[in-house]
Amino acid sequence: KTWQRYVPGRRYIAGTDVSHGVGLDKSVTVVVDVQSGLVVADVVSRVTDVLQFAVDSVQLLREYESPMWVIEDNDWGRRVIDRAQALNYPRVYFRTAHDPGWRTNDYTRPILWGTLLDALFKRTIVLPNIEAVEELAGLIRNPDKHGRIEAAAGSTDDYATALGIALACKDSASAGEVPGQPGAANWRPRPSMYKWGLH
Repeated sequence: KTWQRYVPGRRYIAGTDVSHGVGLDKSVTVVVDVQSGLVVADVVSRVTDVLQFAVDSVQLLREYESPMWVIEDNDWGRRVIDRAQALNYPRVYFRTAHDPGWRTNDYTRPILWGTLLDALFKRTIVLPNIEAVEELAGLIRNPDKHGRIEAAAGSTDDYATALGIALACKDSASAGEVPGQPGAANWRPRPSMYKWGLH
């Protein structure tokens, strides 16, 4: 869904969390205007095949001049990365010079959630999608996992994850030019991202 159309000169970043497309979790791609914090567009699906989801995401992102696209590579996200590259998407995020995609692990999870919480507490992010707002409101700290942030039983955290990934990599956002090298290959987290101490 498009909440605000492309504005020339604005800097955008996209983040994606991928499900299996079998009706349990959601596959989500969000596009964020880095300057305003507005989520300008999203693709949300519980049933779409991951390859079709990749195509739908590419079509949406091209409406925003193909911003940097940060795809979580855990599980089926790798198939979305492969399809994006097969479709010649020009700005797939690389976490290293040779490794495409965002890898959520014990090191990056605090960065993802810390950045998202920082934006929410400071009210620097604007969410037009009501279902996304409800999802964020339903997140919990699981006491059985040392306070790890996740969805409550029967809920999901896919939109929150996609949004957190995008915000964590917003320094890689571009306003139109296609980089000659993977744009996020040299990206490093800022020290402020660690202040929440989330695991």
